[in-house]
Amino acid sequence: MEMKFNRLNSRLFEWMMTETPPAFEQFLVKLMKEMKDFMHAEGTACYMFHQWRGVYQLYRQEDTPVYFHHSFAPAAPPGQEEQMPGPSIKGRMLAQPGHDDQVIVLPLKKMSGIVGYLAFTYTDKDSSLIPSSYLKAASESLEKVIEKADNFYTMKEEKNMFERLLNVTAHFHSSIDIQTVLKEIIATLSEVYPSFQYHLHLSQEFEEMPDLPVYVLSYNESFSSNTGLQAFITGEFQIIENPDGQQFLLYAPLKGRQGVYGVLQITIPYTLPIRGKEVEFFIQIADTAGKAFENARLYEQARKQNNDLQIITAASQRLNSYTKLSEKAAFMVEQIQEIFQADEAGFLTYAGDGGASVLEGSSNYFTSIFNLEEVSAIRSLFERESGPVFISDLHGDGADVLHPYRSLMAVPMKDHHQQTGFAVVLHKKPSFFSFDSFKLLQSLVQHSALAFANSILQEELERAVITDYLTKLHSRIYLDHRVEKHIKEDEQGHLILIDIDHFKAVNDTYGHQTGDEVICQAAAVIQEEIAGSSGLAARWGGEELAVYFPSISAGEAYQITESIRERIASETHPGVTVSCGFSSWKAIHGRPGRKELILQADRALYQAKKAGRNCIKKNDPGILPG
Repeated sequence: MEMKFNRLNSRLFEWMMTETPPAFEQFLVKLMKEMKDFMHAEGTACYMFHQWRGVYQLYRQEDTPVYFHHSFAPAAPPGQEEQMPGPSIKGRMLAQPGHDDQVIVLPLKKMSGIVGYLAFTYTDKDSSLIPSSYLKAASESLEKVIEKADNFYTMKEEKNMFERLLNVTAHFHSSIDIQTVLKEIIATLSEVYPSFQYHLHLSQEFEEMPDLPVYVLSYNESFSSNTGLQAFITGEFQIIENPDGQQFLLYAPLKGRQGVYGVLQITIPYTLPIRGKEVEFFIQIADTAGKAFENARLYEQARKQNNDLQIITAASQRLNSYTKLSEKAAFMVEQIQEIFQADEAGFLTYAGDGGASVLEGSSNYFTSIFNLEEVSAIRSLFERESGPVFISDLHGDGADVLHPYRSLMAVPMKDHHQQTGFAVVLHKKPSFFSFDSFKLLQSLVQHSALAFANSILQEELERAVITDYLTKLHSRIYLDHRVEKHIKEDEQGHLILIDIDHFKAVNDTYGHQTGDEVICQAAAVIQEEIAGSSGLAARWGGEELAVYFPSISAGEAYQITESIRERIASETHPGVTVSCGFSSWKAIHGRPGRKELILQADRALYQAKKAGRNCIKKNDPGILPG
């Protein structure tokens, strides 16, 4: 008997030393064959302890495929191995427990405990006739070879795992493309553990990829209780038993230094248990992938930020090259429609009546049919969001008045923290704009708002210089410049000075406020009369007004002046009259200087006053009214 066991030991260790199978599955096949021959059994099967389920289950049966990798784990707590006798094990393992007299079970042990059992079946003899000493010796031989195999395959698998981890880390960090990193994750895991299934659940910042098992994390009710979501939120590895009773689900978070970007889901059938080493491998793969994923994402963000900065810089430079507000608005609208592929884009500035004025240059929707109702709808969205507005679908969002547009981005324009208006971008398709587009739009509007404010201020200053505050007519200095220009370029022209008669009496009788109102009434009559005639009206000073007519005949200019005199006399309240000094010139008689022309008009005005007021006098009596 002893010689027989020595031969068994020798045989087992000989092929362990010289013919060590490349994988544990092949080792198990040879071991089962050797032990079957040694035990003179008719059939054999191996049962291994499933660490997660807490039961022994069939690992391999003779002439059946091997399902999974080497997985030695203690079957019972230290010191309690002997409390698991063969009969009870057989009762849980065997398909036909009533045939216990035809089954022999030998434990597979190592120093940490029992890791499984070999079962030998007999049909033509009673297995209980085999002496216990024989079984004990066989068990001792198994224990020695199992201990050696455990050490060998553990080191081998750890070496393979380390090499794969090193290799995949190099691949991960050599790529700056997110999709390439994701493909590498799936390819590596599928190569190491081809029998497992893999899915990647990414945060909503990323899109699904048709050629990869990549999904956007869902926060709906069915997913809220999912362990995968817990792994994403907590950043901790999770293992659960699938409710279908057929699988285990592992969730490894893809963690970077700045956060968790998704979850790697690994689906493992019950028949393929894995040990802690494999779990650790998955965690390391996920951590490495998470950091590489983050690097790729940061690179893409940096590249996008650089592109955005270039867009903003180029737009700002072009924007500052324009002087008129309408030109700046038109340029920004063109840029926005091109960058974001928007259907409509517009800029609006707030008006004193609570409405908004559409800037010239906005797209057709805003310049044609945009009205107070739509302005109110957008302003209410600002109030609700307390800032910039990004709406993927306007349908049912309280802004149906903007139909048929579904996607909206609206950004306030501010000047020194004061909101002066807003920019609106629209598209007819829902969910058309991305959040990155929204952020870029905010930057563009922020830069354009300052340029707009500068143009508005410049135009206001220009109006202040060329416009009289009280009458809204041009200022005298503006009229002086224009008269000089016309004398140089035109063939004729006519300057009329208009003075309100007895204006001091109006002030003394009714007060200066009424006096100002009378001046404004006279200015309004002049504006109406010269409309369409190319005439220029100005407040000359005090109660004195002036009109210059370029490029019309003296007769036409005189008739308009006479109409002005008559209307002022009949339409002002309190009623006043005006005296007019009429001065004309023609290029064929020579071009007068501006001061000469003014002096002639002033002399004519003096003559009108001397003649009794409420009349028109000309600098040249030869100029006929007709």
